[in-house]
Amino acid sequence: MATPRWDALSYELEPDAFDIDWDIELGKLAAAVKRARTAMAHAEQDQRRRDEAVRALTGAGVSYRDVGELLGLSFQRVAQIAKTAS
Repeated sequence: MATPRWDALSYELEPDAFDIDWDIELGKLAAAVKRARTAMAHAEQDQRRRDEAVRALTGAGVSYRDVGELLGLSFQRVAQIAKTAS
């Protein structure tokens, strides 16, 4: 016996007319997912702090090369960061 299809077409709905709630049991993987999400949040905060330091240093007149040496970045990366709006 065929399994019925319960999709947007069955109810004559547009695909963007509804939301899907996923309920996934991760079991042993839940801890790894939590650690990864925490690490990503910390990485974003660290990146913001790095970018603020680059902008402060370049704003104070320190050269891109010197900022790169201080922060362990290439002068090209320093230039990219310095030119982006916060």
